Amino acid sequence: DQQTAIYDEFFQLNNPARDREKGLGLGLPIVRRTADLLGHRLQMASMEEQGSMFSITVPLTAPPSQALAAAGTPVVSGPRHIMVVDDEPDVLDAICQLLTVVGYRVHAGRSAVEAARMHKSMPDRDRSPVELIIADYRLENGANGLDAIKELQSYLGRPVQAFLLSGDTSPSVLKLISDSGYRLLNKPVDGDDLQRAIAETFQLTSS
Repeated sequence: DQQTAIYDEFFQLNNPARDREKGLGLGLPIVRRTADLLGHRLQMASMEEQGSMFSITVPLTAPPSQALAAAGTPVVSGPRHIMVVDDEPDVLDAICQLLTVVGYRVHAGRSAVEAARMHKSMPDRDRSPVELIIADYRLENGANGLDAIKELQSYLGRPVQAFLLSGDTSPSVLKLISDSGYRLLNKPVDGDDLQRAIAETFQLTSS
């Protein structure tokens, strides 16, 4: 009787206390939204006391490199790499899950130092250039997203496209962000808006 409700964001079964160690209730909504965006059929078969099986039907098609080349679209080799900084673990985890599901390689941390450490820990063969930094404006220990972006660009040794997330509506903060020239997405950030902002940023980078 809950087979429809389980696809609602933040809905969880058997977790009335909202214990965050048992997850956020975002996994299935992300899968459903991604399947809808791609036009793939998502199905579930469930039997009480036996378990559930989820399946996604994906059409056969040409390999991406062939299809993109035929359309005259530049082909990017491998997943695009993004750094994410947010000091709220639940928000950071949700963003990472979403970006990973849709195909990005994510290097994340609660601070710029943690995100850089995550990136540095990768084998050299997998350490493709980071193309985007996403940072929450208010971070721990008095730091902010502008500091984090600057620190990560210094670590990477080059300018990198970036934008900020914030739930702060104070005029002084909004002016600082506006003066920085970076794009701002207001929290709570809708998954579609986040993906759209990333796609638009990459489009600007490649043009």
